[in-house]
Amino acid sequence: MKVPFKISTKVRTRSAGCFLCLKGFLLTAVLFISLNSVGQDISIFNQKVSEGFLFNPSVAGFGPAQAMLSYRNNYSGVRSAPNNNYLSMSSPFSAGRFGAGLNLIQEKSSLLNSTYLSAAFAYHLAISTDVSLSMGLSADLNALRLGDDLLSLNTGGDLILNQYKGGVVTPDFSAGVTFRTRYVRVGAAMNHMGTSWKEVGAINQFTKYLTGTVIGTIPLSDGRSQFEPYLNYRRFINVDQIVDVGLFYNFDDVLILGLGARNFKLASASVGLTVRKGIFVGYSREQLFGNIGHYLGSTNEVIVRMQLPDQGSFRGSGTSKIQKMDDRRLMYRVKKKKYPKKYYQRSNKSRK
Repeated sequence: MKVPFKISTKVRTRSAGCFLCLKGFLLTAVLFISLNSVGQDISIFNQKVSEGFLFNPSVAGFGPAQAMLSYRNNYSGVRSAPNNNYLSMSSPFSAGRFGAGLNLIQEKSSLLNSTYLSAAFAYHLAISTDVSLSMGLSADLNALRLGDDLLSLNTGGDLILNQYKGGVVTPDFSAGVTFRTRYVRVGAAMNHMGTSWKEVGAINQFTKYLTGTVIGTIPLSDGRSQFEPYLNYRRFINVDQIVDVGLFYNFDDVLILGLGARNFKLASASVGLTVRKGIFVGYSREQLFGNIGHYLGSTNEVIVRMQLPDQGSFRGSGTSKIQKMDDRRLMYRVKKKKYPKKYYQRSNKSRK
């Protein structure tokens, strides 16, 4: 077919430059979104509800068995922005001395699709009635593949993009420890430790990072509600750091309200409600500050958590959330003379 017009050398040079810029942009996008898939971003409220299990494997199986599902819509003002589906399951066994859990995240966008899978095992040691120590390990797996928009492009001889066309799977592992008292929980983890052992030039989807978490409990005088401050610090090696802070109000484990911030560049508000026994539903909305937040729009997340009956969960520290809530409910009813005091004393003896 004959071309009806002739492209000048200047135009051809400009076109070639634009193509190189496009390739550079696509490669940058691949690396940027790949880095995001490593961090597996979830809301501050999600971190609080799941007790930071995604970042610290030692949390697995502490408390009753539960399953949580969340859907996250990132940046409502951006077309084809990535969406996340997050499934988390955790359960104790062997009288709560051990715990096991699973994390599964699927992120889909027009540029990249990723699937992250993590299986964790934890050991819980009772030091005293109110103090416990937990240690955990997890095996991590991340599969990354080009999205539909990139697959439709001719990547030519670009080796990196061509490798991602068929999908790249990267294994890794993480380790963590958690120290609990009745009112404070402190955790630390090293995530994706195998990253530093990769050969030079190998495709690596993970970024090694350190995690520190502090969760507090401040009971209020009514015996049914409490404030729960939350702090999560993640230090990415040679990349950046993320600081999440939040303050949550918990009424009888039925209603949860919270405010949070990330790196003082993002604000979040959240609300959660126990709609029926063992079923908790929550919603979180995040917004970046400044003009960029106006253009990107908000990020919205919906959470559903299902909790199984508290059978065989770890009791050594006396800090099981359901146990504490039950104690507060009984104390409240005793004060209101709804139940006799001897019922509360007998209930406590049955737990020991």
